[in-house]
Amino acid sequence: MLRTHLRRRLMVIGTLPAVAGIVLLVAYPVVRTVYLSLTSWDGASAPKFIGTTNFRDITGQGGDLWATVLRTVRFSLVATIGVMVIGTLLAAALSAGIPGARFFRVVWFLPMVVPVSVSGVYWVNAFQPTTGLSNYLLGKVGLGTTHAWLADPHAALYVTSFVWVWISTGFAMIIMLGAMNGVPVEIYEAAEMDGCSVLRRFFSITLPLVRPTLATVALLEIIFTFNGFTLIWAMTQGGPGTSTQILPVEVYRQAFINGNYGAASAQAVVGGVLLLLVSVVMTRFIRSSSGSGRARAGLIRGRANRSALAVGQGAK
Repeated sequence: MLRTHLRRRLMVIGTLPAVAGIVLLVAYPVVRTVYLSLTSWDGASAPKFIGTTNFRDITGQGGDLWATVLRTVRFSLVATIGVMVIGTLLAAALSAGIPGARFFRVVWFLPMVVPVSVSGVYWVNAFQPTTGLSNYLLGKVGLGTTHAWLADPHAALYVTSFVWVWISTGFAMIIMLGAMNGVPVEIYEAAEMDGCSVLRRFFSITLPLVRPTLATVALLEIIFTFNGFTLIWAMTQGGPGTSTQILPVEVYRQAFINGNYGAASAQAVVGGVLLLLVSVVMTRFIRSSSGSGRARAGLIRGRANRSALAVGQGAK
């Protein structure tokens, strides 16, 4: 009895640093932000409580919150889809054992190692109208050499999305590669014995079995891109105009340029609530995908065992 009581006390003491870290680094900032969203504060004087005025201002006719949110969602979706599609295809190529797989695994992951701000500065130079690498390559194939990519309000957001895909694809590739390598080999062997092509095995076996991992990586990418301040600020600072001004950039401008910390906190709260809703929906999808994935894996294993048994009986 005494030993059990002592063990429980040690467990409580052992968790105290983690609990203190969560309270100081997560809970307190969240509570403080919610409080500041209900105040008028310039960062110097004492905050003045004004209720929900900030939320009415940013969502009212004079505010552009919803336009900023839609812009953020578009940036997040374009970048996330690009990362997931390319990362999954690269992981499938590595899992299939293409020649030079070790070399390509390192090369494709390298952009993830480079600081985001450095990558942003590099690509700003690469997209320069007259001296950039992108226009030079386009000129070689007869598509023009004077495209002002980052000065075009219709193209700038997609250019920054492309750069995000270039940076983050390595992360998705490594995670998906681990999931694909975890698929039992006998499943592929049974499918090959049944005459399934490479594409059929990929779409009917690989993707269904790694769907929970795919959904998890997609959720992480949505969160990362939704908070993609560093890349946007390094490349465009939200311009031209407001064409790349996603929510974190708008929060930064309101707080540190306009000195309106109350409105900035209100925008941050709205963004946090949206991400929370997306996370809840995606988490439920991941749980359902995990259950269906396990069921599908069991079904395929059973089919593989029956195929192996048939082959063995035929050999006899």
